[in-house]
Amino acid sequence: MNTSEKIQQARKKAGLTQKELAKKLGCTAQNLAQYENGKRNPKPYTLCKIADALNISVDELAEMPTPPSLKVNGRSFRTGEELTKYLEHSGNRSILINIFDNHLNEKGQDKLLDYAGDLTTIPKYQKKDE
Repeated sequence: MNTSEKIQQARKKAGLTQKELAKKLGCTAQNLAQYENGKRNPKPYTLCKIADALNISVDELAEMPTPPSLKVNGRSFRTGEELTKYLEHSGNRSILINIFDNHLNEKGQDKLLDYAGDLTTIPKYQKKDE
Protein backbone atom coordinates (compact mmCIF):
# COMPACT_ATOMS: atom_id res chain seq x y z
CA MET A 1 0.00 0.00 0.00
CA ASN A 2 1.45 3.38 -0.96
CA THR A 3 1.41 6.63 1.03
CA SER A 4 -1.67 8.05 -0.70
CA GLU A 5 -3.69 4.93 0.09
CA LYS A 6 -2.43 4.93 3.67
CA ILE A 7 -3.50 8.55 4.17
CA GLN A 8 -6.98 7.83 2.83
CA GLN A 9 -7.33 4.66 4.90
CA ALA A 10 -6.17 6.39 8.10
CA ARG A 11 -8.54 9.32 7.51
CA LYS A 12 -11.50 7.00 7.04
CA LYS A 13 -10.51 4.94 10.08
CA ALA A 14 -10.49 8.18 12.09
CA GLY A 15 -14.02 8.86 10.84
CA LEU A 16 -13.11 12.11 9.12
CA THR A 17 -14.15 13.49 5.76
CA GLN A 18 -11.56 15.07 3.49
CA LYS A 19 -13.01 18.45 4.35
CA GLU A 20 -12.74 17.83 8.11
CA LEU A 21 -9.13 16.62 7.91
CA ALA A 22 -8.19 19.44 5.56
CA LYS A 23 -9.54 21.95 8.06
CA LYS A 24 -7.37 20.40 10.80
CA LEU A 25 -4.37 20.65 8.49
CA GLY A 26 -5.07 24.20 7.36
CA CYS A 27 -5.34 23.22 3.69
CA THR A 28 -8.14 22.74 1.19
CA ALA A 29 -10.04 19.50 0.67
CA GLN A 30 -8.81 19.58 -2.94
CA ASN A 31 -5.21 19.65 -1.74
CA LEU A 32 -5.83 16.68 0.57
CA ALA A 33 -7.58 14.83 -2.27
CA GLN A 34 -4.43 15.23 -4.37
CA TYR A 35 -2.41 13.57 -1.60
CA GLU A 36 -4.95 10.76 -1.36
CA ASN A 37 -5.16 10.10 -5.10
CA GLY A 38 -1.39 10.22 -5.57
CA LYS A 39 -1.32 13.32 -7.77
CA ARG A 40 0.87 15.08 -5.19
CA ASN A 41 3.23 13.71 -2.58
CA PRO A 42 3.21 15.48 0.78
CA LYS A 43 6.52 16.84 1.98
CA PRO A 44 7.90 15.17 5.13
CA TYR A 45 6.72 18.05 7.33
CA THR A 46 3.22 17.85 5.84
CA LEU A 47 3.19 14.10 6.37
CA CYS A 48 4.02 14.72 10.04
CA LYS A 49 1.11 17.18 10.26
CA ILE A 50 -1.25 14.64 8.71
CA ALA A 51 -0.09 11.94 11.13
CA ASP A 52 -0.52 14.29 14.09
CA ALA A 53 -4.01 15.27 12.95
CA LEU A 54 -4.95 11.60 12.71
CA ASN A 55 -3.25 10.71 16.02
CA ILE A 56 -1.00 8.14 14.39
CA SER A 57 2.73 7.83 13.76
CA VAL A 58 4.35 8.93 10.54
CA ASP A 59 5.52 5.35 10.07
CA GLU A 60 1.90 4.31 9.60
CA LEU A 61 1.60 6.62 6.59
CA ALA A 62 4.89 6.22 4.79
CA GLU A 63 7.86 3.97 4.63
CA MET A 64 10.35 6.54 5.73
CA PRO A 65 12.33 7.04 8.89
CA THR A 66 10.63 8.99 11.63
CA PRO A 67 12.21 12.43 11.99
CA PRO A 68 14.78 12.51 14.77
CA SER A 69 13.41 13.65 18.06
CA LEU A 70 14.84 16.19 20.42
CA LYS A 71 14.82 15.05 24.02
CA VAL A 72 14.45 17.84 26.55
CA ASN A 73 13.78 17.28 30.25
CA GLY A 74 12.74 13.68 29.60
CA ARG A 75 10.24 14.55 26.85
CA SER A 76 10.67 13.92 23.12
CA PHE A 77 9.73 16.47 20.47
CA ARG A 78 9.72 15.55 16.77
CA THR A 79 9.39 19.10 15.50
CA GLY A 80 10.09 22.60 16.59
CA GLU A 81 6.33 23.17 16.46
CA GLU A 82 5.76 20.47 19.08
CA LEU A 83 8.41 22.03 21.30
CA THR A 84 6.92 25.50 20.83
CA LYS A 85 3.44 24.27 21.80
CA TYR A 86 4.90 22.65 24.90
CA LEU A 87 6.71 25.85 25.85
CA GLU A 88 3.53 27.90 25.35
CA HIS A 89 1.49 25.61 27.60
CA SER A 90 4.10 24.98 30.26
CA GLY A 91 5.41 28.53 30.49
CA ASN A 92 8.81 26.95 31.15
CA ARG A 93 11.16 29.02 29.04
CA SER A 94 14.19 27.69 30.91
CA ILE A 95 13.93 24.77 28.49
CA LEU A 96 15.35 27.08 25.83
CA ILE A 97 18.50 27.44 27.92
CA ASN A 98 18.68 23.65 28.18
CA ILE A 99 18.44 23.33 24.40
CA PHE A 100 21.03 26.06 23.87
CA ASP A 101 23.51 24.52 26.31
CA ASN A 102 22.95 20.80 25.78
CA HIS A 103 21.75 20.31 22.20
CA LEU A 104 23.40 22.96 20.07
CA ASN A 105 27.05 23.06 19.08
CA GLU A 106 28.86 26.39 18.86
CA LYS A 107 27.69 26.99 15.29
CA GLY A 108 24.07 26.25 16.27
CA GLN A 109 24.29 28.55 19.27
CA ASP A 110 25.63 31.35 17.05
CA LYS A 111 22.77 30.79 14.57
CA LEU A 112 20.17 30.89 17.35
CA LEU A 113 21.59 34.18 18.61
CA ASP A 114 21.52 35.56 15.05
CA TYR A 115 17.83 34.61 14.75
CA ALA A 116 17.06 36.23 18.10
CA GLY A 117 18.83 39.39 16.99
CA ASP A 118 16.90 39.44 13.73
CA LEU A 119 13.57 38.99 15.53
CA THR A 120 14.20 42.02 17.72
CA THR A 121 14.32 44.22 14.61
CA ILE A 122 10.99 43.06 13.15
CA PRO A 123 8.09 45.23 14.37
CA LYS A 124 5.50 42.45 14.45
CA TYR A 125 7.63 40.57 17.02
CA GLN A 126 8.39 43.57 19.24
CA LYS A 127 6.54 44.27 22.45
CA LYS A 128 4.36 47.34 22.32
CA ASP A 129 5.22 50.22 24.64
CA GLU A 130 2.50 50.62 27.21
